Amino acid sequence: MCAHHLTCNRVLTYLPQFRRIGLDEFLRQAIPEGREDVPWARMALTLVLGRLCDPSSELRLAESVYRRSALDDVLGIPVEKVNDDRLYRALDALLPHKEKLEVFLKERLGTLFHLKYDLILYDVTSTYFEGEQAANALAQRGYSRDHRPDCKQVCVALVVSKEGIPLGHEVFAGNRTDVTTLEEIVETMEGRYGASDCIWVVDRGMVSEENMRYLREDGRRYIVGTPRTMLKRFERELLSAGWEAIREGLEVKRCPGPEAEEAFILCRSVDRREKEKAMHERFEKRIEQGLEKIARARLRRAAAGPAEDRPADRRALGRQLPGGGALRCARGDRRRRPPQNRMEESRGVAPVGGAQRRLLSLAQQRQRLERGESLDGVHPAHRSGSRLSRPQERPPASSDLASERGARQGAHPRVLSGVRPVENSEPALPAGGDRR
Repeated sequence: MCAHHLTCNRVLTYLPQFRRIGLDEFLRQAIPEGREDVPWARMALTLVLGRLCDPSSELRLAESVYRRSALDDVLGIPVEKVNDDRLYRALDALLPHKEKLEVFLKERLGTLFHLKYDLILYDVTSTYFEGEQAANALAQRGYSRDHRPDCKQVCVALVVSKEGIPLGHEVFAGNRTDVTTLEEIVETMEGRYGASDCIWVVDRGMVSEENMRYLREDGRRYIVGTPRTMLKRFERELLSAGWEAIREGLEVKRCPGPEAEEAFILCRSVDRREKEKAMHERFEKRIEQGLEKIARARLRRAAAGPAEDRPADRRALGRQLPGGGALRCARGDRRRRPPQNRMEESRGVAPVGGAQRRLLSLAQQRQRLERGESLDGVHPAHRSGSRLSRPQERPPASSDLASERGARQGAHPRVLSGVRPVENSEPALPAGGDRR
């Protein structure tokens, strides 16, 4: 069966269910027709059908799904009238009716399918954006479940029944932590549907002493995940007998808590144990490979020459220099100067010409050139780290250096302006100076 017929069959299956639920009538009443070419209620129905037939973005729905499906024949909306802008504007028209729609669906689905809302599950996820999102105040950088900390995101809080039927959702700022959302969500759901004798189920990310006190205040019941550190309290129970098998591979034991109103359920899962064992083995293997790589690198450096000739900072900075050269600061003028700003003071910049070696930034050298100070104590080292060049008597003019730097491809902006190329292997230490 081709994709067109498959999508057509899905549309013909879902549309009668929408009419049975009354979703199409609700949308017509919530979003009355205006001067738009296509009623927003019909565009909202297009979004729902498109999501069920081929879950994808609004852009894909406009450019691909709608054109190769039977949606235009069923809904009576010409293909040229469906574009991403109109679909996005339909979402804007539907957003003010979000709460009314969630209440309507909860009541209708509960009546049709005899659903019970005695167990409510709550969790938070996140979705990220590409771009700056300057106009979206909720888009912030925070803990990324998608492993994209470089992108801004929003947090989406979802409340569902034990059958997975959504009761409501809220959108929070991307930098908001899960533990701060529980009280707001509970109050929102109770204000929307009324306080009921239900059980709230949340994971350990929502657990805090403040949240537990809040849930106990009005006699709310809850099942929460506890931190692993609390297992130390039940070390004796974990080692003793009396486990009850719930299903194959899963055993539980109920233990009284320190307070009479709470009970702890210990779980022992074979599948979970095997999963954690595999995770630990992968971690150990990765650590062993990293240590072996470091050991091989140390052996290669030891065979190449003394380690003191290759300090880590010189090698790291040398990769930024043209030709892979490194920098070395030798003892020169012993005059001291105080730190020029708070940044230098916080970084612990050594005095010019002091016995401690340091690397000079471009801005610092420009200041020294303006004051006419000498740069004889700073010179490049050979790539191998064993050959040093003799500094010239006076540094070239700064304008010539600037033009020379601009002509070099790949020159790093922090390369020292007074560095000269390697010419010979004679050391550049002042007479009587020692290398530390």
